[in-house]
Amino acid sequence: MARATYQLCGDELTSNSVAGMHLSGSFDGSIDITQGCQPITDPMVITKAENNLIFEINHRPAFERFAQVLRGPLAEDLRRALMFVFVGLPADADQNAVGPGQYLVRNVIGLDPAKGILAVGEEVREGQTMIFTLRDGQRAREDLNQMLERQAQKLAGKKPAFGLYFNCCARGSSLYGMPGIDTAYIRQTLGDFPLIGMFGGYELAPLGGANHLFAYTGVLVLITERVEGSVTAR
Repeated sequence: MARATYQLCGDELTSNSVAGMHLSGSFDGSIDITQGCQPITDPMVITKAENNLIFEINHRPAFERFAQVLRGPLAEDLRRALMFVFVGLPADADQNAVGPGQYLVRNVIGLDPAKGILAVGEEVREGQTMIFTLRDGQRAREDLNQMLERQAQKLAGKKPAFGLYFNCCARGSSLYGMPGIDTAYIRQTLGDFPLIGMFGGYELAPLGGANHLFAYTGVLVLITERVEGSVTAR
């Protein structure tokens, strides 16, 4: 059941509203993502599907393919497996590819072992490429570090004027076992600068030429001043 949400702006409190920020001045902006769920299979093809139901993957029952990737305790407890193993779908439908970081993570929301069916939190189609992904703290750290190295190369020694970090609530201490890992990595790689961070249920960011809804993801926005101007925010 959805409950009321509350938004704050200065000393004003409201509900069912949108909070935003407007930037003006001469500046450069950069947005990048880090995936909390990493691939555990090679790309496969959905060979039979309807709406959000996957019947076959690579011409085999979808549940069979799902069960094949489960190891240890996850193979013994399907409810627990659904908390760690997810489907990765292409961010760009035209390219229909799931390269490193270029995928959208979606939950497996239902299973029918007898009929071999998987239900996922996204509409799928026959011929679509997919992977299975695993929510794993160590792999998430490695991906975060790779994303920060990309940003450091773009900055070429410049320090951001400020940044925004939108982190999935399924990351943080619930993923790493301790708080503050993401921000510690950001400061270690990019230095000390004003950084506003927040947790959310989902994240929005561009990938594959369009904006998408992400899950289990961190989205880093960096604002850098240009030499000839300054940045102001309100």
